[in-house]
Amino acid sequence: MKSKNLSEIIIKNFKNNGFVLSEPDVLLDSDYIIERSGEKFRSSMLAFDREDGKTMCLRPDLTVASCINFLQKKSSSKIYYSGQAYRRSNNKSTNFKKSKS
Repeated sequence: MKSKNLSEIIIKNFKNNGFVLSEPDVLLDSDYIIERSGEKFRSSMLAFDREDGKTMCLRPDLTVASCINFLQKKSSSKIYYSGQAYRRSNNKSTNFKKSKS
């Protein structure tokens, strides 16, 4: 079975069991990630400073972004999520890689 077909079956199963798709923000406050993963993780984040001095990053995983989204909506729904996460690569020939989570 191809991975796309398997993915569609898994998503259908989530929907049939009352789960709601969580579509978290792509940009996160970097402090959330540092608190969860530690200061050493900072070098692998794709981050930038906003004009107000706040450091933001592309989401390096979907869990933190989905949890923030879930808590802000104060939802009691069961959620599932899908999408891309972003991390720097140690490979010098690329600036970043997208990882499917």
